[in-house]
Amino acid sequence: MVETGYIEEGVRTPPSSMPGGWRSSAGGVYKLRYSHPLCGDSSAVLVLVPMGKLLIVNATLPTGGS
Repeated sequence: MVETGYIEEGVRTPPSSMPGGWRSSAGGVYKLRYSHPLCGDSSAVLVLVPMGKLLIVNATLPTGGS
């Protein structure tokens, strides 16, 4: 996501650090929020859930519709 211009929300310096609240204490769920300078106030959300040997990734990107 960073390669395409998205900026991780909640991260200051250094850029390699993780934002506060990125890891849930319940079940090991990981949540990262990104914004893009060309998308106004919209943000993309990545939710990652470990399931056994797999890591399930769900991305949500608002489309402007209801």
